[in-house]
Amino acid sequence: MKKVILWIVGSAIVVLLCVVVLVTLTGFWIVKEAKNYTGHSNDDLIAYVEEKYDVPIEVISNDGRIPSSFGGLKMSDAYVRTLDENRISFDIQIDVFGHISGDNYEKQKQRFDLNNESGNLLVLKEIKDFGFQNLSFGDSENDPEIRMDLPGNLTFQDQATFDLIYRALPELQELQKEVSKRKYRIESVVIGGVLLNINQTYTNAEHLRNKLASSNVEVFSYYLFEEDFGLLKPLLPLMEEQGFSTDRDMNYTFSCYEMIVHDRCEAYSFTLYTYGRMESGFQSEFRYDRLEDKEKLFKVIQEIQNTHLPIKQVMVDNLYVPQSSEDQHITEEELRERENSVHFIRTTVEVSTNKKLRTLDDLQFVY
Repeated sequence: MKKVILWIVGSAIVVLLCVVVLVTLTGFWIVKEAKNYTGHSNDDLIAYVEEKYDVPIEVISNDGRIPSSFGGLKMSDAYVRTLDENRISFDIQIDVFGHISGDNYEKQKQRFDLNNESGNLLVLKEIKDFGFQNLSFGDSENDPEIRMDLPGNLTFQDQATFDLIYRALPELQELQKEVSKRKYRIESVVIGGVLLNINQTYTNAEHLRNKLASSNVEVFSYYLFEEDFGLLKPLLPLMEEQGFSTDRDMNYTFSCYEMIVHDRCEAYSFTLYTYGRMESGFQSEFRYDRLEDKEKLFKVIQEIQNTHLPIKQVMVDNLYVPQSSEDQHITEEELRERENSVHFIRTTVEVSTNKKLRTLDDLQFVY
């Protein structure tokens, strides 16, 4: 018994010592932070840049805490602009304590210098000789590392576009080496809105075209939309008849999300939007447990699958379902009889289409 008491006392002393050490270290950290504290008022920002870069600035925005971020925990970055002849805009980061934690002035200065000295870079002249236009290293943090436009007579429907880009790859890679000497990194190039990874190996222009399609699906699937959506158009009257809206922009309703080759979509998503019906003055959306609604949904999805389009994701907007997806096979009435605190939501669900629907029991909602 005596040994047990000694062990308990010894453990308590160790815990107490750990708490004392932790409190002491925390105190030292708070004192250190207080000494190094740099506020985030406009005057603080101006003084910070003046001391660090010896450049005068004006504050464009300094909004402080973001109300929607965990009750205002997160701070907005400040946006400033130099008052010298360069007029460089950049961000100053502010941490959750209101301290200035860094900035991206040097990166923005690099962009500015490269844009102004681009006429002196021989490799840029060679790239322009291919016909590329409006070459720019960007102006803001969100801009691509470098962007350019295609020659005016070319689009991403033309094989000549990819022949041109493939021929220009050695020069683009040479540009990457040249600017790295200035500590500016280029991993990719945006050409006419399409992102090209210049570190990847491409065996020929066709291989390049397919790789670009797989990583820029939205751009390349645009050219397939009319033909593929034409296979769904005959189903629009049926969708209307079954209570689904077809007056939305079909570019949002029907979209490709995976491509492997440039001339075919590998996987489409299709969203069914419910109208809602008026019952006793109240709008009633599609319900998971209403047989009539399930039959309507089943019929439409069966017809979608019969088009043989690679529609691998079918979504249903605003479906009334139990909050727990595990309860979707039990009616609301039964659930309320079983539990006092059962909850229901209206949300967008995915209908599992891994296999062809054959019966109503095959309808499975993923949410």
